[in-house]
Amino acid sequence: MIHLIGLAHEAQASPSGAPETEAQELYADVLRRTIAAVRPCLVAEEYSEEAEEDNKRRSIGKPIARASGIDHRFCDATKVERKQIGYVGTQELHLTISMHDPNWNISNDEAEAKAWAVCIGRYFAIREKFWLEKIRDVTHQHVVFVLGDGHIDSFAKLLTDEGVRTKLVERGIGLTAENTFRMENGLRYLREHPDCVNEQVL
Repeated sequence: MIHLIGLAHEAQASPSGAPETEAQELYADVLRRTIAAVRPCLVAEEYSEEAEEDNKRRSIGKPIARASGIDHRFCDATKVERKQIGYVGTQELHLTISMHDPNWNISNDEAEAKAWAVCIGRYFAIREKFWLEKIRDVTHQHVVFVLGDGHIDSFAKLLTDEGVRTKLVERGIGLTAENTFRMENGLRYLREHPDCVNEQVL
């Protein structure tokens, strides 16, 4: 069974690798309690060593897992791997959509909403399948998976479709109004413009 913890990425890592904010303390507490309750074989997370270096922010979950005698595994794709699997993120999409609008009149707000819509509708599945392959060997055991809150529903559906049981431990840790707005705005745009996922954006 995969035990899911959804959060804002700001709650997931800190410069020291130890909790430094209220949201990070909450996440650390939830993770410790989950480990104690289910004794998973693995704590996996949507993060990478490359991201740690680029962001200068260390995983909070990794030392907690290690201190509990639990294996830890980063599951997110590196820049090279993202190119290999054909994944594009919201920032790159936003820039491309802004600069290459056929009518040259798209607003920044609409470009951002469209970028999120395309990412959710086309690229989330690519990224989430990559995560699943990273834990495929242990899906029959108890695993804690830490991921961005926006991926909770779609990743849980992917796992269920693959015959893997899931349980939501906690979600929304550290989410801000801005985090929520971006996701909801992207989902709204996707509902209103479902064909955007088929456009040749890049």
